[in-house]
Amino acid sequence: MRRLGFARFVLAFGVAAAPGCARDVAPPPARPAAPARPAVAPPRQAPPEGSYWDPVEPELKKTFGAARELPLDLERLASFEGATRALDRAPAGARAGVTMQGFAVGKPVGAKRPGAFYVELRERNVPYVVTFDALLQVAHVGVDRALAELERRVLEADLPVLLERIATRLDIESVGVGPDLLPGFRTARGLIAVARVLLGGAPPADLAPLVQAELALVRARSGPRPSPILGVTVDYSLLPAEPRGGLRDAVAWLGVAPLVVLGRSEAEGAPHDVGAARVHARAAMLLARAVDPAVDAQSHAMYTRLARLGRFVAGPAEDVGLADLAEIARKSQADLRDPTAAGNVAKVDRVRAALQSRQPAQLYDGAGEVRVRPGASPRASAVGHATLSVRALPLAAAPDARVLQTLVFPVVGPLERPAPPPTARDGLRALPSSLDVGAWLGSPDARAILHDTGDDAYQGYGAALSRLLQLRAPSESPERHASFYASMLDALGVYLAPSAADRLQSYAQAPIFPRRKLETALAGWTLLRHDQHGSSRPRAAELPRIVRNLSRTPPPPAFVEPHPEAIGRLLAALRQLERGLVALGGLPAGSAGAEVLQAAIAIVAAGYEIAIASANDDAFTPAQLITLAELPSKIAELEALVGPEVAAPEVTVDVHTDLASARGLVEATGPIEEAWMAMRDPGSPKVVVAVGVALPHFELTHPSSLRMSDARYRARLDAGGADPSARPARMGYTRAYRFDDAD
Repeated sequence: MRRLGFARFVLAFGVAAAPGCARDVAPPPARPAAPARPAVAPPRQAPPEGSYWDPVEPELKKTFGAARELPLDLERLASFEGATRALDRAPAGARAGVTMQGFAVGKPVGAKRPGAFYVELRERNVPYVVTFDALLQVAHVGVDRALAELERRVLEADLPVLLERIATRLDIESVGVGPDLLPGFRTARGLIAVARVLLGGAPPADLAPLVQAELALVRARSGPRPSPILGVTVDYSLLPAEPRGGLRDAVAWLGVAPLVVLGRSEAEGAPHDVGAARVHARAAMLLARAVDPAVDAQSHAMYTRLARLGRFVAGPAEDVGLADLAEIARKSQADLRDPTAAGNVAKVDRVRAALQSRQPAQLYDGAGEVRVRPGASPRASAVGHATLSVRALPLAAAPDARVLQTLVFPVVGPLERPAPPPTARDGLRALPSSLDVGAWLGSPDARAILHDTGDDAYQGYGAALSRLLQLRAPSESPERHASFYASMLDALGVYLAPSAADRLQSYAQAPIFPRRKLETALAGWTLLRHDQHGSSRPRAAELPRIVRNLSRTPPPPAFVEPHPEAIGRLLAALRQLERGLVALGGLPAGSAGAEVLQAAIAIVAAGYEIAIASANDDAFTPAQLITLAELPSKIAELEALVGPEVAAPEVTVDVHTDLASARGLVEATGPIEEAWMAMRDPGSPKVVVAVGVALPHFELTHPSSLRMSDARYRARLDAGGADPSARPARMGYTRAYRFDDAD
């Protein structure tokens, strides 16, 4: 299962689910319903300190009008020339889709960005609706640039200095040490030397052959191989898809390289004996000493800054980091301020004994050895690291990653139907599905689709999913917002739930509309995972001068998809990110990343204001009409600020690997598509057919040795223009509302 990388805002790696054992559990009912919400919401608790979360909650009226009943008579809707022309040129069936269900999704609009598409609609006098899809893409652009700025100002500035200070200290302190401590120094120095060479440095002369052998594997991305420096297995294919060297490869290496501190006699499945475990433990203690505040205050400040920013962006790490190890050593009477501590076998073993009681990382990322734990503990994955390891820059595990790993073999048992679904391998659920995440986020339709397609027809699937739902933090709990990543997951879950505005909109009454929302949420989830995966992110750059894109006067009717509850959560999450990054020193005021994020926040805030008016059935004020008229230009200006590569909606991210078959599960978004929606004009009985952006979601599999990147994926999409068979296939449930003549 792919985890979020260190400092959780930079990279995302990790795989899961090697074959093992499972328990037989009765399958779920044919059409399981979503868990009922509590009648009374629990009291709101304060968010965790350092989360910087401040909720945005819409004030909604308790009385509403009513939506026009389906099917719609398009001839009796508010007549508008641009809308008529748009429907006339729509694919066959789209008009019937709007008639029967109040909305339809059509063909891709080419290489256009959402802002450019909305400007074109406005200039052609076509009524438009800024969809939640469009707001998710705006948020993605803002988040991506903010994190790129963070990388440039913190990682690029601090990491080379930090590694140089650590390397210098290790080189000096290793001179003249005894034979017991020398292997630990060699391991620690080699681990750091690989990262420094990736950053453009040179290896120490005495370690050059060993470092070059390690670098050959790092650059080849050849899958699981014994590490020349560490002596344990490392899955080198987990490094960024396209070797670039530099910062991202260095960070990837420091996150993936494990120092396994327990031996076979101490932890079942550990990869080496106690002697080798002591070598790794000494190496870890030497590295931790190098960032101890009493030993090197500057190194400690840089290291803890990275760790704190990582926790804020994506949550805590599962593995033990260097600062954590220093504290554990201190409590074990092995104070690392004493330079002889790592050479004292009694102190080393006390530290290892303290670590033995800690839970190994639950998401297996290919490093070290895998262990299939007996049974399926509801609070722990059945597949994970065989034993605990220390990482120089430990990885974070997202809760949705644990969902994907838990819903495969061995927690889930053998297939119980003749025709295997795509997730099956040899009768086992080897790959999960994005629909698992949709069901975990609260979508009854995702759960129903899994059942209808037979993708839940595995022993124990229903029981495992039920446990995951029970363990998910309640909607009002502070854990929902303990990190920016958690807040974004919460926003997607809120969008999947009904809105108070639904009773005003005809399309919301269509039984198929929740499936359209499901695709939007999964596309948003893909963007979120991609934002945490820095290997495809262009470097932060200075902003160009932008000429304002003036709006047409008078503009056509315009709307925002009215789900104020979800847009409010999205807005609050973006403000949380800005507030936290500024407070923690990762996003200076006036920087390019801060400017882009603020522009994205302003667009989402404007959409939130319009959505509240729509939900309350309040006629738009003159100021709100101006806001609606300017939204296309605002989105287009944001896209011009960041450039075509960042603004492109077509992205891809690996989320899971089946170790046995070496297949990777890939989530992707595609070129934007037209969405037609029959929109209620607030404060009046009029209904207008408006056109907006639909963000498609794809799910692919490919060899894990060929990690997908944005560049490779976009090249595949370009090839699909001439060869339809090269285009990724849509998930089957989308056919109910999509009408594309090319399909």
